[in-house]
Amino acid sequence: MTGDGNPMHTDPRQVVASDWPADGTADDKLLFLLNYAVLAPSILNAQPWHFAVGDGVVELSEDRGRRLKVVDPEGREAAISCGAALFNLCVAARSFGLAPDVELLGEAAAPAVARVRLGQQSKPASLEDRQLRDAIPERRTSRGGFEERKVPREVLGRLEHAAAAEGARFAWTDAVGRRKEIAALVAEAERAHLSNPDYRNELRDWLLDRRRERHESLREAYYRMGTLAGRTAIHPRGSDEVTMEAASLGRAFASEESAAARLQALVAASPVVALVSTDHDTPTDWLRAGVALERVLLTATAEGLSASFLNAPTELRRLRNRLSSLLGAEGHPQVLMRLGYHPPVSATPRRPLAEVVSLRTSSV
Repeated sequence: MTGDGNPMHTDPRQVVASDWPADGTADDKLLFLLNYAVLAPSILNAQPWHFAVGDGVVELSEDRGRRLKVVDPEGREAAISCGAALFNLCVAARSFGLAPDVELLGEAAAPAVARVRLGQQSKPASLEDRQLRDAIPERRTSRGGFEERKVPREVLGRLEHAAAAEGARFAWTDAVGRRKEIAALVAEAERAHLSNPDYRNELRDWLLDRRRERHESLREAYYRMGTLAGRTAIHPRGSDEVTMEAASLGRAFASEESAAARLQALVAASPVVALVSTDHDTPTDWLRAGVALERVLLTATAEGLSASFLNAPTELRRLRNRLSSLLGAEGHPQVLMRLGYHPPVSATPRRPLAEVVSLRTSSV
């Protein structure tokens, strides 16, 4: 990994399996594994997690200072984000021959959500776990249009199995008519969100906070994002170099009708629209949804697929039942996404471990 030699200061995206500290302490190994954990997707790339490491144990908590209070008032999407990071940590541990013992802490322990202790596996790591680990740095969120080729049914079946393995469901459709109906529902949700000035203001403030986090001047941020004039939530094919921050700022200033229309067209043209759902809708279920989501996404990545999230309908309770009905899904909808084939896109930034990890000396 690149950096100054301190594992807390390296770029997590430079993690290389061959750097595994086989002879290191349990805490050394946990710090290495957290480079994989923080490559998980998160709501608007907020990275709302914190890890406390000590005595061979890591405690995962939601960093509530990074919760988007208008977009995600209950913390549902923050919990899903933390669940995705938890899966990355665990699958990476298994891939190096360790047996993570995971304790989900429940709502009473909030903001802490899970505790993981490392143990030694009695058998070698599976090929599947190594493949999923290797997919972690390759996974991207693709915001543009997908290629027109269909996704094979056997691949979608593997995604169903991936969700089921983590106690969730994966419902999908590739039918043109049904995709158009879902696209209309997504557009309805987008209009509702963008008509709320508090929602727009939170998107704008989120962008400015991330700029300060990177110590960029406004000029540097604007240059990196490209010209902001005319940006909206959705960008046409070929514009994936536009960062997530630019997309978010565009949503803050675009007319709701313009943003919704572009989004509707993009969803309708996507080869597959899919939904991850859970039997119940508690904070622990949100965490489990994130675990299942990341297993689905890494399986998709290993199959050459790209994904893009469609959060708006799941953020409005009045639309969630309609969404489930359109996809014939049981349970509570948690994450809606588009799936298809797309050339590789650039990665979004990640904070170094020094910003998301604290070291402690006492036992849990």
